[in-house]
Amino acid sequence: MNPRKPWELGIKTTQWDGRMRISAAVFQTEIQDLQVTSFRGTTFQVGNAAELTSSGVELETQIALTDEIEIGGSLAYLDSQFDSFANASCTIDQVAAVGKACTQDLEGERGPYAPEWSGTVYAGYEHAVGQNLLLRLRVDGMQGRDVPRQRPGSEHAAG
Repeated sequence: MNPRKPWELGIKTTQWDGRMRISAAVFQTEIQDLQVTSFRGTTFQVGNAAELTSSGVELETQIALTDEIEIGGSLAYLDSQFDSFANASCTIDQVAAVGKACTQDLEGERGPYAPEWSGTVYAGYEHAVGQNLLLRLRVDGMQGRDVPRQRPGSEHAAG
């Protein structure tokens, strides 16, 4: 069981006669006994990572430019750090450097899969073709910078 202490404060608004929606939120979650996958020399093992706190800000918007075309996007800032994670296993690169399994203290390090900045953009087109058919086209893009992989302490960005 992972005890969590979350809170979130947000606002949503609709503008331009319902053609534009904007959402914003600030949040924080404290997690105890977060489970992570760690490298143990020759195998991977699931274990508890003591405590992790994630807090951040999110902004999202959707705009209907016409009855058929919609654009939107989101931007998020996330501060996710281990509050306590003594005896965490070393990364594969660290094990290779010392030639055996080792441990490290990851207190203050960024949590797994937690980019500091991330964002999305999209554009969509929707058109009725006859009475029973709807043509939908959509292009999405997303970016997350410097995403640590599930191995805490990894210096490699997820690709």
